[in-house]
Amino acid sequence: MYGQPEFDKRHASFFMLVTLVLLLALTYIYALIGYKEPVEPYMENIRLFGTIEYFLLIFLSLTDINIKSLLKITVLTLFSVIVLIKITYNYVDVDIFGLSKDAYTYLRFGMKYCDRSYPDFVNAIYNQSFHVDDLGYFSLFYIFYNIYPDNNFIVYSIVLLNLVFLYVSSFYFYKLSRQLCGSDNASKLIVILWCASPYLMLVICNGMKEVFFTSIIIVAVYNIYKYKATKNLFNLAGAFVFATFCLFFRTAVFYMLIATFIVILTMTQRNKKLYFIIIISVLATFQIITPFIIEDVMGLSLEIIVKATAWRIERSAAGQASYAGYLPVLAAVLGPFPIFDRAAIYSIEFSQAVFVKDVLGLSFYLGVYDKINRLDINFLPLIIYIVLNLFMMIFAGVTLDIRYHMTYLPFFFLIAIPYLKKKTLWDWGFIAMILVIIYFYGTRRLSIVS
Repeated sequence: MYGQPEFDKRHASFFMLVTLVLLLALTYIYALIGYKEPVEPYMENIRLFGTIEYFLLIFLSLTDINIKSLLKITVLTLFSVIVLIKITYNYVDVDIFGLSKDAYTYLRFGMKYCDRSYPDFVNAIYNQSFHVDDLGYFSLFYIFYNIYPDNNFIVYSIVLLNLVFLYVSSFYFYKLSRQLCGSDNASKLIVILWCASPYLMLVICNGMKEVFFTSIIIVAVYNIYKYKATKNLFNLAGAFVFATFCLFFRTAVFYMLIATFIVILTMTQRNKKLYFIIIISVLATFQIITPFIIEDVMGLSLEIIVKATAWRIERSAAGQASYAGYLPVLAAVLGPFPIFDRAAIYSIEFSQAVFVKDVLGLSFYLGVYDKINRLDINFLPLIIYIVLNLFMMIFAGVTLDIRYHMTYLPFFFLIAIPYLKKKTLWDWGFIAMILVIIYFYGTRRLSIVS
């Protein structure tokens, strides 16, 4: 469908096996060399849980299992591993949300203001200098505390709600993948690479917002594509409602989604060349129009953002001036890069998902080249959405933070996986380059990453 290449399941299985072997090899090498800062044994155990869970589900997706059974097994597996991690936290005397600072903030506000009215709760958040795009997850904790004010109830309610959202959004993501790439086998792998990610497993376990937030994005994008195919106004309304929810999680994504929706709805086979020229022109002048968008449209201070960006880049370079210029751009284009030799908050625990994303980079860019070369109007809007995300991350200096990659990562896999074909020297050459970059990234003088 839509001129997609035929998906080679055998090669995909081999490629994932090579990825697993390389991941385990890097993990072992860094363990032998020694870590740059103390890494608690329980963090290594969680990384092991995540590796086993992730690759078992990846290889399961490459069998003939149907999508509903696959997603049910995935959710049950994630829940089992999350319970195991919670038991581990309790055994090593770590608080119930691990090292997630944001989750404790949500928890504290929900507990403190649960007996107040919702307007009072919102005012309290604003008085504490939180922004509108923090309100979504604060509100969930507030609601659960009003149902039953007990920490364990809140924690496991959030876990279960996230798992429900993960299942629903994964199913819609599968339907979107089938619509765009046409292959059941490819679509199952695409979905599992996203939803079974050890990062999302930890997000759910540690009370963060990325599963909930990314699910909203996926359902919004599914609805806008469904509307274009069926002209059902219910889907159009659903797309814009779910996009609006992004205002309560990360405001910039709302504007990027709206821009993407406009492209999806207005780009046709007749106007695609002119449209493409206009889009390229807009992207080329992005630096010029960015101040207007940030200050006049979004109502934010550009000066504050620039200062924060400079601080983040300086911090990520860790005193090495040579890194400051290209590290953020390199991390946006090829990364973020996995962490094997230091805790870095809890990055070591989800290095698997980042590594898989990195080694799929060649397939992604081959897919992008093909879609642009053919001006494929079904995929160009997704490419534009990804590019807007990359510009935002580079501009904000957050390219090393996987949280900001999660908002486009499902669509990255959607473009990359159909182009996971036998390229021999190109494949091995790209992987070798990625391994060298990861090595130099991991050996720079750095104790904590941004």
